Amino acid sequence: MIRLAILGLMLAWQTWAYAGIYHAPDLVWQTRESTHFRVHFYGGEHKLAIQALHVAESVYERLTPILDWYPEGKTDMILSDEMDMSNGFALPIPSNRMTLFVSRPHDVNSLEDHAGWLETLILHEFVHILHLDKARGGPRNIRRVFGRILLAFPNLFMPAWMHEGLATYLETDRKLGIGRGQSTYFQMLMRLEVAAGVKPVQQINLLRTIWPLPTSRYLYGVYFEQFLVDTYGADILGKLLDMYSDNWLPYSINDLYREAVGKDMNQIWADFTRYLQAEFQPQISHVKQQGIVSGQALTHSGDFKRSLIQAEDGRIFFVSDHLAQGSFLRVWQHGKSMKLARLNPGAKLDWHEQAGLLVTQPDICEQVHLYHDLYRLDADSGTMTRLTHCQRYIFATWSPDGTKIAAVRNERGQHAIHLLDAQGRLLEVLWRGEHDETLSGLDWSEDGQWLLSSVWRQDTGWDVERFDMVRHAWHKLTDNTAVETHARFVGDSLDVVYTAESSGAYQVFRKRADGGVERLTRVLGGAFSPFLNRQGMLLSIQATANGFDVYRLRSPLHEPVLLPASDAKRFAYRPLAKRERAISEAAPYSAWKSVWPTSWLPNALITNQGVELGAFVFGSDVLQRHSYQMYAGYQSVSASPVFRADYLYDGWYPSLLLHAERIQAPDWNQQGNLINLAETRRLDGALIFPWLHLQSRWTWHLALSHVATSNAWHAAGYMPAQSDFQDTLLGAAVVHDTRQVYPRGISSASDGHRLTLLWESGKGLGGSYTGHVLVLSGRQYVDLGAERVLALRLEAGFGDANSRPFTLGGNQQEAATPNPLTNIPAGMSWNQRRYSLRGYADAALSGQDMLLLSGEYRFALAHVEKGLMAPPVGLDSVFAQVFVDAGRAGDALVSEKTYIGMGLELGADLVLLY
Repeated sequence: MIRLAILGLMLAWQTWAYAGIYHAPDLVWQTRESTHFRVHFYGGEHKLAIQALHVAESVYERLTPILDWYPEGKTDMILSDEMDMSNGFALPIPSNRMTLFVSRPHDVNSLEDHAGWLETLILHEFVHILHLDKARGGPRNIRRVFGRILLAFPNLFMPAWMHEGLATYLETDRKLGIGRGQSTYFQMLMRLEVAAGVKPVQQINLLRTIWPLPTSRYLYGVYFEQFLVDTYGADILGKLLDMYSDNWLPYSINDLYREAVGKDMNQIWADFTRYLQAEFQPQISHVKQQGIVSGQALTHSGDFKRSLIQAEDGRIFFVSDHLAQGSFLRVWQHGKSMKLARLNPGAKLDWHEQAGLLVTQPDICEQVHLYHDLYRLDADSGTMTRLTHCQRYIFATWSPDGTKIAAVRNERGQHAIHLLDAQGRLLEVLWRGEHDETLSGLDWSEDGQWLLSSVWRQDTGWDVERFDMVRHAWHKLTDNTAVETHARFVGDSLDVVYTAESSGAYQVFRKRADGGVERLTRVLGGAFSPFLNRQGMLLSIQATANGFDVYRLRSPLHEPVLLPASDAKRFAYRPLAKRERAISEAAPYSAWKSVWPTSWLPNALITNQGVELGAFVFGSDVLQRHSYQMYAGYQSVSASPVFRADYLYDGWYPSLLLHAERIQAPDWNQQGNLINLAETRRLDGALIFPWLHLQSRWTWHLALSHVATSNAWHAAGYMPAQSDFQDTLLGAAVVHDTRQVYPRGISSASDGHRLTLLWESGKGLGGSYTGHVLVLSGRQYVDLGAERVLALRLEAGFGDANSRPFTLGGNQQEAATPNPLTNIPAGMSWNQRRYSLRGYADAALSGQDMLLLSGEYRFALAHVEKGLMAPPVGLDSVFAQVFVDAGRAGDALVSEKTYIGMGLELGADLVLLY
């Protein structure tokens, strides 16, 4: 009974935990269908929708025989242009669904090796659908009875690196130079991993904040798949997939490999480590024998760096995205790096000596979209002024005189170049891309005639090109099979410095105006974002075993090279077949086709007096407009129905949340016999009005909550202590949240604050408490560096004589009766009167008013990120905190005694289920 109940809650959580604003409420969605797919899209995506269906059917024909699986029903695809990043994800529960973000890769980040972004994206995500959906034998029989429950998807219980490894392996074509499995970027990462020591499988199962971060799932995963094929033959992947798809026992990875190849995972991983060493150690030795020419490291913090530029006075500016510190514009001068201004992750820079710093960075637009905009930043004070709003400018550069801006605009997966004035106002559209042309970076020559970018074209891939500002035409500077990017003019000349593939590594090259090409670096990892100053000194951002750091090379190589010629055959492969396929006309999107439950799970409570029988269901439509979870049952002891229902509607602004329940909780005597059933009846409704940005979030809340408790049944001779009770409240709240949660933080926010002002009243609502309550809640987090945080807390509550009293004490803060309205981002805890005061018993203090102050010094002890293969239990991080609590409660706070508690707490983040 317990197992079934837990699984039911897990099923419900999968939908509800993601509740929030998914898509802008004003978007008008349509649907088209093909034989095996439905695509959902909105205005301006009609052409993309038809293309996506053709590609998907072609991918279906290619992949289903390989994975030997043909899903029942159609797979839903959502085409989203709601962010300026290249991404996608696939889910098999509650039905097979793929969300595809149509913005194409516009930088070197491992996604650059593709022959068409939509084709690569659909192929990768549909591998996930086939892999996760596949079930044979027992699991398939479970699905026939209970529907799409967790236990009916055995492949879900593999580590994430196995999922991503298979999808990345099948997206890769080594002969044609397509996919991450053969990319120079992945070769770079794995070469550095081998040089530093291949990580054990127990760490790869969990890796999140140790470099190379979640990319390790794809990196180690795809090389492991290639190792299996090279070692055991091409049939091994299908064999393993078939075997695990008939697996009754979740997480039995070792048993799977013992049966398939006669070795457990630890033994196989030892073979895999030797395989990687044999592949990459000769490369490492070769580079070292030639002599590494990389320069002096100016930073040593690792993680991510980008947009490296140098001013005439010698200041070096760059963007740093650090997992323990956040994103900042940093300046290197006088031998050290200093923070200048906080930025959003993914920001990029340009510099003009008079106009100053030009920043492009993403932010939340219209509460949903993640779009880039332009900002002007004072390099001395760090003050930033926003120039555009929701204009999606992903790259920008100053004109030579600093009075204009050229910017690359991204929309519907297409790029354009806009000419703006210095305040960000549109003057002219210089160029509109067609046929999927993609721009990466932008620079403006000193003579004002040329723009410079790396351009991806379907037939030739990435090449460095110049755009003639007079004729509005492109001219190739390079034309070969290598990926070439991060191009920039050198001073006031037409020489160009850029990054390109060379013998399995990204190196810096210089192309002179006379046509000659020189290689400037010889690094072990890769060198990016080159900046060659007027004195001939080269700055670059180089990959290391801990991430990326800034390097200065005073004497570059200047080694003449002859670049390979173009090979158009590399880009001849297209999953999109030539023949036409039957595609329906566009029809208005209907939630009813996907909102119905696709699974159910029984629940049973057996007592000496009788039973409670019920079932859980949950679901959501494809667009997550409607999300719900429900439990319905019958309690034989009290002869009454019981239920619980939660519903979120996300098609409005504001979001609407509803909750209703009638639940009977059992009480037992010392002999384990049922003596009482306490019934709770609850109705809740809430409206949430968000006003969201990445660094500052406002939310306004309105809610009505009704709770009534009574005794539904009690055993003969037992007198229940609890009498009938009713609490009905109307509430309003406003929240301002600037907290920054860093992946390598201390299990909480690391910086910023959360301030809440909440008012509740039961007056005239018929409840047991008819008074008013006002609560002020504040959290302040101060990042002390080195993964240390000072956390301050204020709770102040004031109620009149007719309100429910506050209580202080204990170490567990009240979750305010199980409340679905707290299950979304920016949710609220309504009707909360119980607060923790560590060092004292629960509810040790009580009164109509309360005041609570806390201070905590939190610090990390270790990032372990290792765990067992089976059972899937791991240790992420270990941390500690020293705290001081001080609280008062009573009817007159001024005269009440202050109670103080202090202590030391040790904690650890455990990771279950990989």
